[in-house]
Formats: sequence, C-alpha cells, structure tokens
Amino acid sequence: MCRLLLVFLVIVLGSLFCLSGCRGVDIDKRNIVVGLGVDVGKNARYRVTLKIAAHEGGESIGLNDFFILDQEANSIAYAVEALQAKSEKFLDFSQTRIIVMDEVIARNNAESLLDYAVRKPGLQFITWMAVARPNANDLLKVKRKSEKPVGIYFNDLFTNIHGVSMYLDAVSMSKFYARFYERGSDPYLPILEHKGDEIVTERLALFDKKGMKLELVPEEVSLFRLITKKPKVFHYELNGQNENEHVVTQFRNTKVRYNLKEDTQPPKIRYNVRLSGVVEEAGKESVTVSTDASAYASEEAREIQRKLVMLLEKMQNAGLDPLGFGLNYLSKHWNPNENWEAWQTLYPQLKFDADVRVQLRSDGSLK
Repeated sequence: MCRLLLVFLVIVLGSLFCLSGCRGVDIDKRNIVVGLGVDVGKNARYRVTLKIAAHEGGESIGLNDFFILDQEANSIAYAVEALQAKSEKFLDFSQTRIIVMDEVIARNNAESLLDYAVRKPGLQFITWMAVARPNANDLLKVKRKSEKPVGIYFNDLFTNIHGVSMYLDAVSMSKFYARFYERGSDPYLPILEHKGDEIVTERLALFDKKGMKLELVPEEVSLFRLITKKPKVFHYELNGQNENEHVVTQFRNTKVRYNLKEDTQPPKIRYNVRLSGVVEEAGKESVTVSTDASAYASEEAREIQRKLVMLLEKMQNAGLDPLGFGLNYLSKHWNPNENWEAWQTLYPQLKFDADVRVQLRSDGSLK
C-alpha cells in the first residue's frame, strides 16, 4: 500500500513539473511579450505588433527597456507565427498585460481578435483590453520615463484606471468576452490616446455584438462611471454665465440605483442618485456656504439630472445597452427566448427619468 502511494506521488509530482515547464524553455531563451497590438495593415488584412521586455538571463537590462516586433498578414495567428520565426527566442505570452486594437479593427474585426485571444495559449483572461488611438503600433512604442518594468507599468496603469480614475473603468479580456456574447449587456472598452509621450485615458468605446458603435466624451464617461461603478470620488464642475463663475465639487458619498417600471405608459427607467460632497474650488469672489451652498446644490442636481438623461437616451438611440438593463429584465422573467424578444421591443420604447439630489458641505467660504 505504501509503495503504491509512493508511486502515485512520484507520478503526480512529475506531471506538475512537466506542466510548469512551459515547453521546457528556460527564461533566458524566452522573449516576454508584455503588449499585443492589432491594426489594419497597409498590404495585408492585419498588422500585429508585439511589445517585448528586454532581458538577459532572467534579469532586466533596463527596467523600462523594450523592443518592438511587427508583422503584416491576413490572419493574426499567421502574423504571430511569422514573428516567432523572426525571433531568436521563444515568444512567451504568459506575462502579456495589454491587448489593444485600432479603431478600424474595433469597428469591423473586434470579434476576430477576441476569438484569437481566448484561444491563444499563454494569454490570460485577466489581460486588459483597450482601443488605441491613433493606432496600436504607435501606442505600444510609447516609452514613459518610469522606473518600473514595462509589463508592470501597463498593469499599474490599468489598475489605477480601475480604482481611482474619474473617467474610465479598465476592462479585462474575460469581462469583454462575457459581455460580447451575453444577451442583455453590451461590451465597452477604454480608448487610449497617444499624445506625445503621454497616454491619455478620457474616452470610452461602446460596442454592440459586432463591433464599436459609439464613443463617449470625457463628461459623458464621468457620468457613465458614476452610475455603473458608484466611485469613491466623483468630481463635477458647475459653470456659470462667465468663465470666472464656476464651482468644482468633490463627491465622496455616492448612492445610485434604478427601477424599471413596465406597467406605466410609456414604460420607464427611473434613476435615484444621491450625492454628498465638499466644494473644492470656486471661481466667484466671496461666496459663502450659508448663503449660496443650497442654490449651487440645486443647480448641480438639475444639471446632472439633465445630462444623465441625455446620456441614457444617446445609448438607447444607438441601440446599445452597456448598463445591462436587458440582463436585469431577463433575470426577472422565466422564458429566455420569448422574454428576449419582448425586451427588444420594450427597450426602444423606454423613457428615462432621474431624481438627483445633491448635498454640499464646506468649511468657511467656497473660494
């Protein structure tokens, strides 16, 4: 019995060592791919770009050193195989932190890229995804003045977006894939803009089940993040009639929920938004809390309510449902096919409304 147990343990341990070997290739014989980009090619269907961390013998040459490999081909898989043939080392995708595509791919071939990514051995479902502007090749070539290795820099960039960005929400491959094929919830991705040596993250690309259909500007993205993520910090700027009259509020207590009412005519979705915060900046002289805070709070509430309804109607008119209203509807009904058809008829008829209430606090004057 003990001998059989010993043989079993040897077999199991041997299998684990084989699995962890990654083709048995040593680290100094691998090129670590930290970024994968796909653009439209000039002479072929795709241009695939790989951002590779520079290392030797398992140690970094320079923390932020990297090199680029790119290849045009009529399929993503063939382009990657062609790059493997060019590379003196095995291409290792296990540490890939980001997959980016240009806008043409996002609009026309996002599903092809997604299909390749989920099938590619080594690529993890926690890899971040984004739309690149002007293109993925230029974005991956950006070299920031950072002491962090390029792979960690990308990971920290998206982790920061996910946690504290006032605009965007980072999207992993698993989340994008699930929304791409799930009824009642459409996918979205952040747009990364290459401007000089900076990567700007202020806009959002909304997709249907085929590709990118709509782009949200920064103010719309901020409201989108408010109602989807209920962020710990939400900033809002209220502008007056001239450039010297503005109040910037930092909200640290946000409560957002909505109700779908099918039995009304027309059927409607009503949002309830409660915001509580402090005034961070005021461009108007001698404004005091006791005399002006309630007036500014009321004006902010009206403006947020109006812009929120406009955003919801904009997505509805485009036939997009990134907020998952349809998924919520299907979860409360029991016939998937009939109820899905009913929802497709119901969604274009919905009227949106919002009840927004703002409470301002501050010490002393608003200035």
